[in-house]
Amino acid sequence: MGTPRLHFHLRRTGNIKSFLLDFDERFAEHLNPQEFCLYNMCNNHFFYKRQPFEMFLKCKSQERLLIVTDPPFGCRTELIAHTLRSLRRLHNDLNELPVNTPLSIFWVYPYYMGNYIRKDMPELAACDYKLNYTNHERYTNVGPSSRSYGSPVRVFTNVPLELLQLREEHGYKFCDKCQRYTALENTHCERCNNCSSLNGQTYKHCTSCDICVKPNYVHCTKCRRCSQREGHNCELYQSKQHCWLCGQLGHIETNCQVWRMMQRWQRKRKQFQQQGCLICGQSKHNERKCLQRYKYFKESHFMGHTVIMPRHL
Repeated sequence: MGTPRLHFHLRRTGNIKSFLLDFDERFAEHLNPQEFCLYNMCNNHFFYKRQPFEMFLKCKSQERLLIVTDPPFGCRTELIAHTLRSLRRLHNDLNELPVNTPLSIFWVYPYYMGNYIRKDMPELAACDYKLNYTNHERYTNVGPSSRSYGSPVRVFTNVPLELLQLREEHGYKFCDKCQRYTALENTHCERCNNCSSLNGQTYKHCTSCDICVKPNYVHCTKCRRCSQREGHNCELYQSKQHCWLCGQLGHIETNCQVWRMMQRWQRKRKQFQQQGCLICGQSKHNERKCLQRYKYFKESHFMGHTVIMPRHL
């Protein structure tokens, strides 16, 4: 979907069957209808007959299907996510599979759009593999306009990351603790139990936030988080954060009305502190990793999405 170069490469090798969905009608001059449909990925619209594509989606028992999409980086993620879900439903219907049967996806996009992607498709995770574009100077690790930390483009996928093998001679290593391949600069953090780097730098662990952050980030005691620079607008910055207590967007823990109501209900009104855990009062962790959290909040996790519900409201 929007990956003509990959399609022509697979066409030459002949080992994998491929079908191209693309908005550029010039490909119709070089590809037959059994391997190409003129298509708008933003609204899942086929301009002509889609029967050849439906025939391609019908898999034999030993066959598996993978969707690879490389949408324009300015495209809204919710539109692409809706299209991917529509194609998954179509595939499952044609193959008489349960409606929620997962379909393997490779979504090529910059790493800094990861929060938007996971908001729409929380089951997707970023692989450390860096994609270079020959026709985009800013999305490569070569040339005068290239980024010093390499291309920012990554692959977001619902395929388990431990199944993806990245070649060591291309700048990757196998992390025995994560049991997956990561970039050479991606150092494993014992506290987070993860190789957390995303942008090509080696992240540092902030003991106050209790998470790994970019090396140039500084901690703000008012926001209880690290940010890109000192002297930022705390009110604006806090309005864009997710609360570590209730999980809602728009405030931080010291302004959490859910937590205030729970404290009032339990008649345990406490003075909110700026640092340390608001639940137990200790300073070595924050509310996300507090062992007493289960007393106040019930959490459910499904395919990367977390739902937080207070227990005493």
